[in-house]
Amino acid sequence: MLIVLSINQEMAPTIQVPCNFGREYINIPEHCNLKLKLKNGEDYLVNSVLMSYNSPEIKRLTTELHQTTLDMDDIDENAVYCFVDALYSGELELIKKDIFTDVYKLGRVFKVHWLVLKCTDYYGSLVAERETIDASSRDTAYENLKSLFLIARAIHTESYLKERIFIDFLVKSINERGDKREFIKTFVGDIKLNELSESLARQILHIVGDDSDILVEGLVRSLRSLPFDTPLSDELRNMLENCSLAKCYQKSRETYDELFDLLDDIESLTKDDLKFINRINRQCMKKAFTLILDDLNIPSENVTVPSVADTMQDDSKAMVENVRAPSSASSSASYITSPDNAPSSSSALSDVD
Repeated sequence: MLIVLSINQEMAPTIQVPCNFGREYINIPEHCNLKLKLKNGEDYLVNSVLMSYNSPEIKRLTTELHQTTLDMDDIDENAVYCFVDALYSGELELIKKDIFTDVYKLGRVFKVHWLVLKCTDYYGSLVAERETIDASSRDTAYENLKSLFLIARAIHTESYLKERIFIDFLVKSINERGDKREFIKTFVGDIKLNELSESLARQILHIVGDDSDILVEGLVRSLRSLPFDTPLSDELRNMLENCSLAKCYQKSRETYDELFDLLDDIESLTKDDLKFINRINRQCMKKAFTLILDDLNIPSENVTVPSVADTMQDDSKAMVENVRAPSSASSSASYITSPDNAPSSSSALSDVD
């Protein structure tokens, strides 16, 4: 006699992940129906059901799109091994610093939320581990933190992983250091600041914070090493536009002056370059004026701070507008960019200084 059992699917047990399904079943042909194509040419076999319990994206690819092969040839194979082991065992035991970026990426792409959280915890443990290094081992601590920054940079620059959580971990760690400024000096000195992408520049600025004079010192070193006929690059423009030049002016007038002297010496400045340099200089003067008022506890509403447009004299406007060739750029920039010669707000700052 044939007995038919009717099972209510709503009463079926729910699998909660992470769960230990048994890593011994990984890459066993009898148990696997999904092939992962690895970077080293290997076909790594997994069970689509167990993978789908962890990943709604893998479930979609295998059940809706009926895929039996997933290409992972752009990922370090050790990261794939770690990823699969975690989904089978429920533990992130094979993670290492050199594959962390790829493991985290896999967790995000395949929407394995618990794995993303474990990766975040792992990164926090790396930062905490760095904090336990003896203070006398500064070089070791720096190298360790630099490697963590490179990991954070790799994750942040992925077009679909716009997250700052790992950079924030680093900033918190750096801010808690007793030798923060010395540490940042070492860090900035190790980077070609005039060649940074916009994304990486934002991260550097976030790490440096209010210590922008250290950043400007790094820019000055970079400019010193460049030929005088090197154009004003978009990367350098971006850094000058976004770093706090007013804070630099406040903390190190000498560094600020040298920056604009070096910009003045660039022989290939265009009319647009001169306008840009003039603008950032005057914006800095306005901001620095406000900062000085704050230091003196003078309410800014009691003082009229000249706007950029108001402080531009007719003759300086004409100088910028009449630039036609690099030969005239030097004389124009000297007047426009020198803080000592800047009108109105610059003069007021010089008196206070």
